[in-house]
Amino acid sequence: MSLKSYQSALVWLEAALQVFYSLCPAWGPIITLASYNKFNNNCFRDSIMLTFICEGTSIFGGFVVFAVVGFMAEKNGMTIPEVVTSGPGLVFMAYPEALAQLPLPNVWSVIFFLMLLSVGLDTQFSHMETIVTALLDQFPTLRRKRTIVHALVCAIWFLLGLVLCSQGGMYVFQLMDWYIGLSIPVFGFIELLIIGWIYGTERFSRDVTMMIGYGIPVVMRIAIIFVAPAALLFVFVFAFGTYEAPSYGAYKYPTYATAVGVLIGTVPLVPVVVMAYVAIRKSQGKTFTERITNACKPSQHWKPASTEHAQSYVYPELPEYKTFWSRLKVNILGTNDYRP
Repeated sequence: MSLKSYQSALVWLEAALQVFYSLCPAWGPIITLASYNKFNNNCFRDSIMLTFICEGTSIFGGFVVFAVVGFMAEKNGMTIPEVVTSGPGLVFMAYPEALAQLPLPNVWSVIFFLMLLSVGLDTQFSHMETIVTALLDQFPTLRRKRTIVHALVCAIWFLLGLVLCSQGGMYVFQLMDWYIGLSIPVFGFIELLIIGWIYGTERFSRDVTMMIGYGIPVVMRIAIIFVAPAALLFVFVFAFGTYEAPSYGAYKYPTYATAVGVLIGTVPLVPVVVMAYVAIRKSQGKTFTERITNACKPSQHWKPASTEHAQSYVYPELPEYKTFWSRLKVNILGTNDYRP
């Protein structure tokens, strides 16, 4: 691969990871917030709107950033890499310097940093709610003490965050930022594998039909089954193929710091492996294959949130799911005889 092709592929890799950071798919916040919707809320419409609004805002922000960086490079007679590199330096060094060139620079600086504060706060709201909701769902007795749970979680995260405010906090932040996205594409790939191939897009579409009156279109089915998993698999493999040791400016992290970073990135995957083992161990079946098959089926508590629909809901054992090709055909094209 030539240097130009490598850099182009690297840009797409960074863009893919940015989607995970901005839209937060596959790691909890969207699922958590969506769980508070009404049963008949149009989730399909919301998913399309949220994607266009979120990524459209990122594209618009990119126009602003590129214009500012280009202006600074032209003014100082330097190339763009010489002006600033990606990361905190862009936000806290290059951009404020560019704002100082505008009329009423103090006003623009206040607006800019208020924007950063609001972006950080709304991110904290969604992620904290994800943690608290998971705790309350796992331990229902804590729901009566929801405020106390919120306070304790926020206090713990505040104390842990003080490390980032220390003199060496920027180095800790850079190390976490370097590796924290390691497991996110894996989560997305597993979720797509479950919905598209194990549970099946046809079952998933029937569940959506029960909620909003119509299922998901063929284009989205193909995206769930083929396009998105292939893209995430490419991102994961390419990320390993282009791996570079972490650095901050001219500073190169020691080997033990790299080991800590890898540990940070892989620890979130441990519960997935552990719970998969527990599910297979508890499932019924004489052979290992039967245990895996039964473990891949929803539990008896898998019911719609609506009491009306939950009474008559039965996990659909689709007769079309006989061979691999018949299963694939039904998952893509659906069946004509289903009515909600």
